[in-house]
Amino acid sequence: MKLECTYKRITPKEEIYLYCRQRLNKIETFFNNSLHCRVTLIAQRYDVRVEIRVDGNHTHYNAMAEHDSIYGAIDQAVEKMHKQLNRKKAKMSDRRNKRKKKDNLVYLDEIREAQFSLRKVN
Repeated sequence: MKLECTYKRITPKEEIYLYCRQRLNKIETFFNNSLHCRVTLIAQRYDVRVEIRVDGNHTHYNAMAEHDSIYGAIDQAVEKMHKQLNRKKAKMSDRRNKRKKKDNLVYLDEIREAQFSLRKVN
């Protein structure tokens, strides 16, 4: 996983980068190939905004969260991203299952027709 952190009005720290990497490892399980994550940390007047963009498998996902602490904002953004990926995964598995069911129904209809034609012959 390639991680790129951008800091706006925040002093860059190694521990923030390592925390982002640790939390984003949770997302890495959804992707087979290389994964590119861009994390932008922006200090606002009273809180911190975190924007995460994940590019992988020819898809792009975005998540944004605001919190009064940096770590809380990172956690919220990663949870949003995780929910998005779970929804996408469920949607894709439903499509595959529908396709399999459709193929099985066609196959069952062919078997029934073959049994019916055998009954006519006998």
